[in-house]
Amino acid sequence: MLGTWSNKALGFESGSCIVQHFKFEADGMAFEGRVGDKDCEDLGEPRYAAAMMWEPAGDDTVLVPIRSSSYNRAWRITPARDPHTSQIRCDLLRAVRLTDGVPDEHLTYTYIRGSLCVEPVPQPAGTYRTVWCDDPPPRCEDEDAF
Repeated sequence: MLGTWSNKALGFESGSCIVQHFKFEADGMAFEGRVGDKDCEDLGEPRYAAAMMWEPAGDDTVLVPIRSSSYNRAWRITPARDPHTSQIRCDLLRAVRLTDGVPDEHLTYTYIRGSLCVEPVPQPAGTYRTVWCDDPPPRCEDEDAF
């Protein structure tokens, strides 16, 4: 689970040019960040603003409390299932926001392993391409499991 995760797939997308990131470090730090903007104008490097701590909450689950909230909120992070095969994939995470321990299924996101950046595409308007910011992430079998 350590490393950077992105909420868009690699390839072509349309809509706002924003890719959300979660970054997990071995010392227990977690960072929320993003790259891009809604108008596809500021596409630079990922910016991480929110620093949090993650904590284990079971074999394959971590909690990331959201300290800036006036409510008791957190992200529950688990391995995600492939939408086509329903198999758990080591290169996907599922983030569900909890409020007072209750999951909000409307605030559920899937993240892929790796840091994705945004490149504009000339046509059609509103289309962009996601690319690896640096190198692609290591394959699952090259690392420890979640």
